[in-house]
Amino acid sequence: AACLIGYMGYDMVRFMERLPSANPDVLGVPDGVFVRPTITAIFDRVEDLITLVTPVRPRAGQSAAVAYDLACTELAEALGDFERTLPQRRERVDGAGTLPPPAYLAQREIRILWGPQAEAFEAAERRRFLETEFRVSGRRDRMAARLEGPAFFAEGQLTGLSDAVSLGDVQIPGDGAPLVLLADRQPTGGYPRIATVITADLAAFAQLPTGAAFRFRLVEEAEALAALAAWRAELAGIAGRLRALTREPHEIRDLLSYNLIDGVVSGEEERP
Repeated sequence: AACLIGYMGYDMVRFMERLPSANPDVLGVPDGVFVRPTITAIFDRVEDLITLVTPVRPRAGQSAAVAYDLACTELAEALGDFERTLPQRRERVDGAGTLPPPAYLAQREIRILWGPQAEAFEAAERRRFLETEFRVSGRRDRMAARLEGPAFFAEGQLTGLSDAVSLGDVQIPGDGAPLVLLADRQPTGGYPRIATVITADLAAFAQLPTGAAFRFRLVEEAEALAALAAWRAELAGIAGRLRALTREPHEIRDLLSYNLIDGVVSGEEERP
């Protein structure tokens, strides 16, 4: 089970063949790097199995039997690591001062401003847009979230010129089904944008569960700016609401899974 693991760069071929080397090596990255692992974990996705392997290498003056026993001990310790409690699964401590869930997780009213092409929609269409209860469809990703509900149409819906889009724009494509542009949106678009979600409500919309019902509420620019200032103040205050968690070691059931040492000394250093 002894092996070398690493990589071999393309330029290693020049050690075997006479090839011209016209390009300068400006990065200085090694042509090949290999290590001889002590323990190898082999993941079998078909059988859903992890196999631990370690070579038996007798050292000078060491018998094969002793080397084998040491290898078995090493494997047993590695196997024990798989059974240890992961840090993210540690027990929850009551009264640890954790922050409550943000209020926007329960928000079902998303505030908007009219978008750059809102006037392309008739007044009746804009009013119907505000009165509609939408649902977040399963067709969502970091680019956009498509909404379930009635279709909306505008004058010249498919003939508009492309221009820059903004985070939170509510775009109406050719089929009339609204979609809200998110963090990884495209830089430009030609479909009309009837509205834009205000910055303070972007997190509330982005974390709406699939299938959740909600409505849009039109606000004035002054309210949007006030909500943005309040949202920024809330974010700035989070650090001040956190406190260090102090626990008694004898009460920690998973004590051995913590890193309790961050450095050692030999004891022979000169005192300052």
